[in-house]
Amino acid sequence: MVFNKLEFKDLINLNTVNKQWNELINPICKESLRITRPMYVVKGYHPIEIPGSSKLDLEVRECISNNEKYSKLITKFKWNTHIPTNLTIEFFSKFSNLTYLFINKMRLSQDIILAAIQPLKKLSVLSFKDVNIKAIFKNRIFKNRITLPHTLKKIEFEHVRLTGNTELFTDSINSHSNIEEVVFDSYSNINLIDSLKKFYPTLNTLKITSKYSYINLDSLLKIIEFNPQLKSLEIHSSKVNRALLDSISNNLIDLEELVIRHTTRIRIIKDFDFSFNFQKLKKLTIYYASLNLKSFEKLLINSVNLKELHIALSETNWKGQLGLISNSCSSLTHLTIHIPRGDYNHERGTMPLVDSDEFLEELQLSGRKFKNTLKSLSLSNVALFKLDPIHFSIFPELTVINLRCYSSQHDNVTLKNARDHFKEFDGFILRRFKNKWGNECYLSKAGNLLNSLDWSDYYYW
Repeated sequence: MVFNKLEFKDLINLNTVNKQWNELINPICKESLRITRPMYVVKGYHPIEIPGSSKLDLEVRECISNNEKYSKLITKFKWNTHIPTNLTIEFFSKFSNLTYLFINKMRLSQDIILAAIQPLKKLSVLSFKDVNIKAIFKNRIFKNRITLPHTLKKIEFEHVRLTGNTELFTDSINSHSNIEEVVFDSYSNINLIDSLKKFYPTLNTLKITSKYSYINLDSLLKIIEFNPQLKSLEIHSSKVNRALLDSISNNLIDLEELVIRHTTRIRIIKDFDFSFNFQKLKKLTIYYASLNLKSFEKLLINSVNLKELHIALSETNWKGQLGLISNSCSSLTHLTIHIPRGDYNHERGTMPLVDSDEFLEELQLSGRKFKNTLKSLSLSNVALFKLDPIHFSIFPELTVINLRCYSSQHDNVTLKNARDHFKEFDGFILRRFKNKWGNECYLSKAGNLLNSLDWSDYYYW
């Protein structure tokens, strides 16, 4: 009835609007792609007599058929489902506009991976996680080395295993020429980053993680030595030693971000000593149980542009550390402080080794130097319900407060109790209260643009 009363020109206008609307929403709807539907849908959609492998083939074919028209819009893909070889090649040749490829929890031959990557000429991020790459000798489909696209800016390796003679893959994966960021863990084969063991002018960011296995120190020292242009370095390892610290200090004079952190709760007996001198450093994250005060003082004094500081306090020298922060950091905008915690006790839970009242008093005193610049404050292992608005009153620019306590003493505190307590913090709103790993609060002022802290990075603290 409505369309009967419309003139032809109105129908044309309506059609034009619909086309424009489709053009607007298609990039949103089709930016990423899922190769199969959830299994409960697959089982109900296909006849029961069709075997599972055949259902997968049908799903992939239908996915390609239905989404091929959007191939120019689809830029992201998570490859975590085994696809038949012929369909893998067809899929990646048709969806060659991918800029982000994440390969996760797969066991693949080097041939099929290279065949998949070859047509992706616009690839920007390539990520591997929990991937086993093997060499095959029969029915090979790809025997040539490929060159990664010039557009590739970031590459990540986490738990990547190589089985057999995978030289073709390692040669190909090291063929990039314009990488800016590399993330690598010690469980992965070190040959995957051979290309960094020489001057690599575009490399800005390097993140190395070694949770429980040994880091390949010789390779890391070469990378640091040949790449003094690095702006950001993250090392998550319990095996940091003097040679590595000296290499960082002597070679990376242009660092703007430095992260050195434990990945276990093992106590370090020897003093963590260094002689860093980074005039351009803006962000520092450092956690070692026996941080040397003199070294810490020199680092802070020389880091005149420091804006973000994330630190785990020493059990014995924490007052001295707060004093050094006060004396040296006059323009901090973000501060994260972790108070050391003791061993677990069944009756008390895990208790902080530093008295919360004493710490909060010291924080007020030490914070006067940067009181007019601090915007975000994160505290771990402070007794949440001992906090008072007066503890933060000296920071007029503060917009976000992140609090986390690992103690079990408040496990039964409800959201209502938390709201009743924190509503006294004038101008702050309790945005979140969680109990998963302890008590976690996120308070913020209305209209602020800062996100809450991701405490998962500080799990081992």
